[in-house]
Amino acid sequence: MVSNFAGDLYDPKVEFRSERPAHESAKALTCFGAYTTEQGQQTAGGTGPRTSTVFITITVRQADDWGNSDAVEYTKRIFTSYRDEHARSAKIIKGLGDDAYTSKEATDTDTSAEVDFRVGNAEFHVRLNRSYAQHPTPQQESDVESNALALARALADGMDTFM
Repeated sequence: MVSNFAGDLYDPKVEFRSERPAHESAKALTCFGAYTTEQGQQTAGGTGPRTSTVFITITVRQADDWGNSDAVEYTKRIFTSYRDEHARSAKIIKGLGDDAYTSKEATDTDTSAEVDFRVGNAEFHVRLNRSYAQHPTPQQESDVESNALALARALADGMDTFM
């Protein structure tokens, strides 16, 4: 999935870096990897991506001492609240986890897509971003969105291999 997204920029030597929260009590892990052109290197036909970046965050919530005794309901409430408040252009996705939505954004030189989904008390956030020398085309925007959804589905389908 990642090699499809990174395309010509893909380098199997790029290692995903992980960031763990400062507090041991937090149950979150963010992994990211960036694929970039070498300085001065031309992108495919001058229109290909200069940078392709992958971010994946997995958060597992647990019951706590502040009245949240059901970890799944607590996670569901937070997930829905965040979607309603922060993802104004969110599109609900059926068939991915217990709840899922996607959103996308494009600027003069970047296009990004995010897929958030929940399975029980685990939240998954996938964000893919591509930077270009010029404004991304509608097809390039669509490609980033479809890659983000494919990566999220692969994560959901393979959860038992890493959790």
